[in-house]
Formats: sequence, C-alpha cells, structure tokens
Amino acid sequence: DVGPFLAQLKPLLDKIIDEASDPDLRNVASRVKSSLEKTIAADAPGIAKRALRAAIVDFEEAADAAPAAVREVYINYIVSVCQALGQLPPKDEGSWLTRLTGLL
Repeated sequence: DVGPFLAQLKPLLDKIIDEASDPDLRNVASRVKSSLEKTIAADAPGIAKRALRAAIVDFEEAADAAPAAVREVYINYIVSVCQALGQLPPKDEGSWLTRLTGLL
C-alpha cells in the first residue's frame, strides 16, 4: 500500500519539481509522483475496503458486542455488501435491489 507514502513524499516531490535546478532531477521527480498517483488510483477499491473495514472494526471493538470469531464473519459481510453497492450507479434502484437480494 503506497497511500501513506504519497502523503509524505508529495510535498517533497512538489518541492523538487518546482525548485530543483537540474531538469533531469525535476523530470524524475515528476515521473515518480505520477507513478505513485497512478498506483494509488488503481488500488482505490482496495484502499476504500481497508478503510471501511478498519472503521467497522474500531467501532465494533469499542462496543465489544460479539466474540472475535463472530465479529470477523459479519465484518466481512458488511464490507462485501458495501463493495457491491459501491460498484453500482447511484440512482439505479433496480440494480441495487438485485445486488442486495443476492447478499441478504
């Protein structure tokens, strides 16, 4: 996962791109930044899935509502439902209903 690195590297890369006197160095920094951004964009579903799962786990652990084995099952289920819904156009109720029916 390169997401955390981009937050740290982007300001440094931007500074190199804007201020370095060597054009080759500016070019390399620009390519690195572009490559990192493309990698993150390609993994957007994975990043969203991990963030959603982490939020659910944090909430569930704070509530301490279920044993760990049960918690894993329903957290995975919630994440899969959210992913399925996230892949549909926002106003296509028929597709949402069809997708949800298969998961319920």
